[in-house]
Amino acid sequence: MDDPNGTPDRLGHGLRLLIAILVGFVGCVIIWVWTPFNNFVMGGAYISDSYLPISALFFLLLLVLGVNPLLRKLQVGWYLDASQLAIVLGMVYMACVLPGQGLLRFLPYSLANTPLQAKVDKKVSDAFQRMDLPGKMFPNEPKFGGDPVASDRLMGELLPGESMPWGAWVGPLLTWGSFLFFMWLFMVGLSLIVFPQWRRNERLPFPLVTVGHALTEDPEKGRLLPPLFRKGSFWIAAGVVFFVHFLDSSKEYFPQSIPSIPISWNLSRLFTDEPFNYLPGYIKHARIYFVFLGVAFFMPNRIGFSLWFFQILYAGYFVIGNAYMPPFYYDTIYDHRNGAMIAVALGVLWLGRAHWLHVFKCMLRGGKEPEDARDRVAGFMFTLGALGMLGWLLWMKVDFWWALFLIGLGFVAAIVVARIVAETGVPFVRIYWKFDALVKLAPLSSISPATLYFTMIVALFFAEGSRTSPAVMATHALGFDDRARPWRQVIIGFLMMLCLVSGLVICGASHLKGAYHNSMSLDGRIQPISPWGTGRFYRPNQHVANHISSLDNLKEKEEKGEPILENDRWYNYRFNRYKHLFFGFGLAAVLQWLCLTMPQWPLHPVGLLMTNTFYSNESWVSIMFGWAAKVILLRYGGARVYRAAQPVFLGLIVGEVIAAVFWALVPLTLLLLGQDYHVINIQPR
Repeated sequence: MDDPNGTPDRLGHGLRLLIAILVGFVGCVIIWVWTPFNNFVMGGAYISDSYLPISALFFLLLLVLGVNPLLRKLQVGWYLDASQLAIVLGMVYMACVLPGQGLLRFLPYSLANTPLQAKVDKKVSDAFQRMDLPGKMFPNEPKFGGDPVASDRLMGELLPGESMPWGAWVGPLLTWGSFLFFMWLFMVGLSLIVFPQWRRNERLPFPLVTVGHALTEDPEKGRLLPPLFRKGSFWIAAGVVFFVHFLDSSKEYFPQSIPSIPISWNLSRLFTDEPFNYLPGYIKHARIYFVFLGVAFFMPNRIGFSLWFFQILYAGYFVIGNAYMPPFYYDTIYDHRNGAMIAVALGVLWLGRAHWLHVFKCMLRGGKEPEDARDRVAGFMFTLGALGMLGWLLWMKVDFWWALFLIGLGFVAAIVVARIVAETGVPFVRIYWKFDALVKLAPLSSISPATLYFTMIVALFFAEGSRTSPAVMATHALGFDDRARPWRQVIIGFLMMLCLVSGLVICGASHLKGAYHNSMSLDGRIQPISPWGTGRFYRPNQHVANHISSLDNLKEKEEKGEPILENDRWYNYRFNRYKHLFFGFGLAAVLQWLCLTMPQWPLHPVGLLMTNTFYSNESWVSIMFGWAAKVILLRYGGARVYRAAQPVFLGLIVGEVIAAVFWALVPLTLLLLGQDYHVINIQPR
């Protein structure tokens, strides 16, 4: 079989797959080593924490624009075709789960900070003594007045002559790694189950897959580059975006001599009178992000409209609530989203009920078709992952029914964030969901300390970590090659697991080495090098200590026959949480039903799922502009003009990615030259 451009294909399919895996693994290792140094040791702009990770796309662009054209020109047959590039892109996508908020931005730092917290807080120390957790959970024992050397050095740095305490981390690696393995198996299995249903049966748009296809498409006969990279409109758009960012960012280095093209604004002075002074900040000041603008062009109109409309709708909710219906509680919006997530997850399961039943049947008796074998493997991965997490939580002394409940919440978080990205393509998104907010609806005495503790810990992995969820990355990795047969999709699934397991060790070691040798970022701005990650276990540690005290007080009152007050039963909330949960659930359910029954209905529940989060606050204006551009082009130019404009909007995306890579490499270059550097955030941090 020959390549379309006339180059003889001397490599078999098996060898091509092996080459793709090796190239992809090289890219993964580069990401695992470079990202911790860039993000934390240098304190630079994040290069992996999104669903369009610039480190992964930069590696792909090097292959597509550099390596492949050279190999095709030489006609050696070792070029990477579209299927190989799809494998590589899927692997480097999955590699980006680990270095940042998906896991290692917080896990090692919080594990080290816990013994330090217990050292000075006897209540926290006593709480861990009472829970008596199995395994080696932390690099040092969380003990009041102890001497947690390994933890202390990670928060500071090694003293002269001290060596890396690798041995202190073997126990935590095995203990937490066992849970992570089953969690990842659960998520990859989930992706293998839902992708065929969403892509083939429900025909979800997967805008980021569209971007991936455009970047990895095979060149036409006699050409060296994919069709996208030979379109002038693409390069003009990419060049304009890069130039705008170049001027804007250069002012950090040359504030007096470089002009800039403003891409942000602040209108706060226009909204000083009541009730408009209650408008949230995202209405008063905003910034254009071209990656959001470009992706919005590939969203369905209803999706794009809903994302920005709900932002304005809830801004009105703020104003009315604060000005005319005090007291207003911002936390009610959390409950609206929590209820909506449950409704959306149930709706997704209902739409795919036939496919889920088919997967279950394949697990029991197999099937004759290749798709049946894939579904069988997917079902067993998903089930084994769920059972493994259940066993781990029971080992940690979490009550059985609560452990099942936590796995259910994790499932909701994973499937909802995968669904959001599949429908919207928004690269910056995270599930804002504190699982304990639902657990605390139960009576205080029904929650054991271990149950409460691991409720908040599991929420970190599934909700806080959903900024780069394995479920999303794996689902998109399966979609980058539309021609992949079922057996190849199974291979991709196992490759994703290989990336996660090997990356935990390699990237984890890179994080530890950077932290033990640097008490602060190299420019002196950030101390410790991951302050956000350091505090992620602080709240669970403090909550479980307070919970044990509350249980002891409740038991003492019961023994003395004293009356049990409402505040003794659980933490006191100032508003009716049930009402707001059911409101969010009902609104999302109604919107789903309307979307299914009325094709022209304009509102989609995804707008409610994302409203008033950091990510939607940053992106809504850009999405509105991208949506408006698409609507105008379709209305006045039709499908032909829309197709012709697609390279322009792909150029906006790639131009901002290239600008982000450029301004990530500038500080590194200056550092190597011994010069001072500034951190430039092209994308949301």
